[in-house]
Amino acid sequence: MNISKLYQILDANINRLTEGLRVLEEITRFSLSNKETTIKLKNFRHEIVTLYKSLPNSKSFINSRDTGSDPGKELNRKSELTRDNLQAIINSNSGRIKESLRVLEEFTKLLDKKISMQFKKARFDFYDIEKEVLQNSQIKKMNLNLPQLYPIIDLVFCKDLKMVAEILNDAGIKITQLRVKHETDLKFFKAAELLKRLLNPEITLLINNRIDIASAVDADGVHLGQSDIPQEQARKLISSDKLIGISVNNIRESSKAVKLNADYLGFGPMYFTETKKDAGEIKSLKLLKNLNRLSPIPIATIGGITPENTLPLLQNGGKLIAVISSIFNTKNPDKIIKKFNLIIRNFSKEKIKAV
Repeated sequence: MNISKLYQILDANINRLTEGLRVLEEITRFSLSNKETTIKLKNFRHEIVTLYKSLPNSKSFINSRDTGSDPGKELNRKSELTRDNLQAIINSNSGRIKESLRVLEEFTKLLDKKISMQFKKARFDFYDIEKEVLQNSQIKKMNLNLPQLYPIIDLVFCKDLKMVAEILNDAGIKITQLRVKHETDLKFFKAAELLKRLLNPEITLLINNRIDIASAVDADGVHLGQSDIPQEQARKLISSDKLIGISVNNIRESSKAVKLNADYLGFGPMYFTETKKDAGEIKSLKLLKNLNRLSPIPIATIGGITPENTLPLLQNGGKLIAVISSIFNTKNPDKIIKKFNLIIRNFSKEKIKAV
C-alpha cells in the first residue's frame, strides 16, 4: 500500500476519533454535569493520542493530509446535516468513535501489530464508556417538545406484550407508558420487567402511578394523576434523571406541576372515551391552547383520540398524542400507528415551512 495513503487514513481517523470524543466530553461535562464520566472520556482521549503518537513516524503523518483532493469531504448524508436532540448527537459521535477505532486497529497492523492490538482493546474499552454516557443521558434521549405519538400500553387490550414491543420498535416510537389496573402487583411488575427488556433502548418507558415498580425495573419515569402520590414526594423517591408526567385538569393544577418541575403535563379527555370511566369532563381545544400558551413544558393530550381527530390537538399545542384503545383495541395496531405518525409528520413539515 502507498505509504502516503496509509498515513492519510491514519491522520483522518485520529482527527475524527478525537473530535467525537471531545463532543461527548462536552456533553457529559455541561449537559449531564457528570464529572466522573467526563474524566473517563478525557483520560481515554489522552491515552488514544499517546498511543497514536507511539506509531513509527507518527509526526510525519500530518504531512500526507490533502483535504483539497479528498473526495470524501463532500459526501454528507442528509442525516448528518440535522440532529433532533441530545441523544442523536451522542449516537452519531459514538458511532464515529467506534468506526475510527476500528479503522485505526486495521491499518496500524501494517505498521505495528502490538499497537494495533492496543487500538482493539481501546475499542472495547470505549463500549463501556459509551454505555455509561447513554445511561447518564437516558432520560434526555428524546425531545418531548417534538410532536409525536405516545402509545399507552394497557393490559386490558395488550395481552401479548412481546407483539406490542415488536410493533412499537418497528414503528420507531420514542415514548410509551405501561398502565395496569385491577391486576396484582406481581403481574404489573412482570409486565414492566418484560417491556423494559423487549423495547428498544431508545424508547422512553414510563410507568403509570407506581413509583415502586418504575424503580424496580429501572423505567425512565412515572406518570401520576391528581389523586396519586404528591409530585414533591415522588421526586424524592426516584432519581433526578427520571421523568415525571402529571395529569392536570386546569391552569391552576398546571402551574403547580410546572413549579414542582414536572417534565410534561397530561391533559384530557379531549374527546369522549370509554377506556377510562373516571376521566372527567371533556376538555375544550380553547383550554388546551391557553394551557399551551402558559406552560413552558410540553402537553400530552389524551382521551378518545383517533387519527381523524388528531390534527386539531396538534394545532392547539398538543405535543404528545397519547393513545390507548384507538391503537391497541384494533386488529391492526401497526397500521393505525402509521396513520398517526403520518398525520404528525405532515403537521411538523407544514409547521417548519411556515416558519
